[in-house]
Amino acid sequence: MRIQRFLLWIVAVTLTLTGAMLCQTDEIPTRVTDQNRAGDLPFSATVGTDIEGVDIATGALHVRIPILQVKGRGLDYDFHLYYDSNFFVLASRLDQFGETYHQWTLDRNSGRIATGWGENRPYWSATTGTFSCQLQTETYIGHLIYHDENNGKHAFATQKSLSGPCPMNDLSGPDQAAGGMLGKAGTSQVTGSGFDANGTQVGPSAEDSNR
Repeated sequence: MRIQRFLLWIVAVTLTLTGAMLCQTDEIPTRVTDQNRAGDLPFSATVGTDIEGVDIATGALHVRIPILQVKGRGLDYDFHLYYDSNFFVLASRLDQFGETYHQWTLDRNSGRIATGWGENRPYWSATTGTFSCQLQTETYIGHLIYHDENNGKHAFATQKSLSGPCPMNDLSGPDQAAGGMLGKAGTSQVTGSGFDANGTQVGPSAEDSNR
């Protein structure tokens, strides 16, 4: 109990110190890279304990603070907070002369509580884009990513039109890490649906993922 109180105190201090970082420009992730690859990584080892550890492959610090665990029938209830140090994204920008340059930004979905911090609740993220077609503008959703309960990211090769005369609907696509998952874009940047390699639905559905 003392350890949990001490860890919660660390969380409170960290949330205060990271307030300034929240003012930095953030970026919706469009892919999974070594800079923003978070959560439990497959075929990787961790040095540390069940509470905190460092991933050998990426050097990322992972912290898991258990809050509530209740035994249930079949599945147990588990609520915990997590911290992951992989929250930077290298983003492309154009200067006033039209030249491309790159800058480090924060992964917008790196923490739903504060930078790097979140709770074990899965969710979806995606981006929107436009292009010209038949003298009109087509708007579409792409770069669908599923964020699992351990903050792992799973990117899918799928896109969906929202409006315009030239629909482009790859309604469902495989995960880009070839893990056997299947994802489908929803009707906004925070909705989607998907299945794991066993055909079990993962995360919130397209109807309730934005609640």
